[in-house]
Formats: sequence, C-alpha cells, structure tokens
Amino acid sequence: MDIPWDELLLWIEEKGLIPIIGQDLLIVETDSGPMPFYDFLAKKLAEDFCGRLAALAQASVDANRSDFEKLNTLGAALYRSKRYQEALLKLEEARSAFIADRATKLGSSYDRLIRIPISPAIEGRPLDWVFISMAHAQLGHAEEAEKWMKKLRDAPELSHLKRPLEQRPPASWSTLCLELLYDEADALLRYQRSSKFDPLTVVEN
Repeated sequence: MDIPWDELLLWIEEKGLIPIIGQDLLIVETDSGPMPFYDFLAKKLAEDFCGRLAALAQASVDANRSDFEKLNTLGAALYRSKRYQEALLKLEEARSAFIADRATKLGSSYDRLIRIPISPAIEGRPLDWVFISMAHAQLGHAEEAEKWMKKLRDAPELSHLKRPLEQRPPASWSTLCLELLYDEADALLRYQRSSKFDPLTVVEN
C-alpha cells in the first residue's frame, strides 16, 4: 500500500489530521533523566491531584482540628504528595486525637466517683500506623518503620491474614482498604531491606 506522505504532512500542517505518536517514541528530559512522555504526563497529573487533595484535606482539618479521621486523610494526602515529614506530623496528630477521643468516650461511660483508670495501652488506629510506617520507610528510618509495621501486623483487623490462604474469610469491604495499604507497606519495607533502597533519593517538598 502506497502512503501519500506529502498529503499526510499537509493535512497535519492544516490541522486536519492529528498524528498518534507511539508512547515510547516521545521522550521528555527531566531532572532524573529521560522519561517517556506519557509516564511524565501521568506523574505530573498525579502530583497535581495529590497537591489539590492535600489542600482540600487541610481546609477540612482547619474547620475541625480534633477530628482524627480528617487528620488521617490529611496525613495520607501529604504522604501521597511525597511530603513525608509533614505527613508524619499530621498522622501523629491523628493518632493523638483518636486516643483523646477514645479516652473521653470511655470516661463518660463510667461513674466518675468510681475513678476506673483507663488503660494507656491503646496507640491509635491501624489506618494511622500503616502510613506512619511507610513515611518512616520513605525517610530511611528503618527501625521506626519496622516498629509500626509490627503493630499493624498484630492488629485484630488484620489477624485473618496470618491464616493460610485457603482458610481466610472472603474479602470484606470493611477491611479491604486496610488490607491493600498493608500490602503496599509490606512491599515498601521489603524493598527498603534490599540494597536497592537509597533514602538519599527521597525528595522532600
């Protein structure tokens, strides 16, 4: 089949035809080296989305600074934006807010004259721990990352993962998000333990 190249070029010039470029043919130069255009575009879109998400989460937290769920969302958004140190601060705030909220609810359940002590053992929620672990891992804090990962592994919400695969219950919407985040954190820490991981490559915005 003869292709009328001259006519095709003319159509493109007159904007009557849009050429489709193979995804690996167009390369963009970046600070970290050459990158396929579509990979570069996806990375920029993800960064923009995470930045907008973090801004929305911050506005939500500003409206209620004691809401541990909103603080967790902000911490997660900052983690996704690669702002790991900021993420740790907000996740610790989320953890503290949850502990304070739980203590208040437990305290109101008892007659104050009895003065039943509230156990200090509670350390927050697994949804906080998983992002705390990953943030420490990204910053190269191996011991802290492993410490929070151990808490996550021992969480009652994930106890079924210790069973053989054939003995596990069907996936539940109530724990599916946490299970996926656990798998992500586990993969990250496994990678961190390998010689490939270099915390000096982490970019903190």
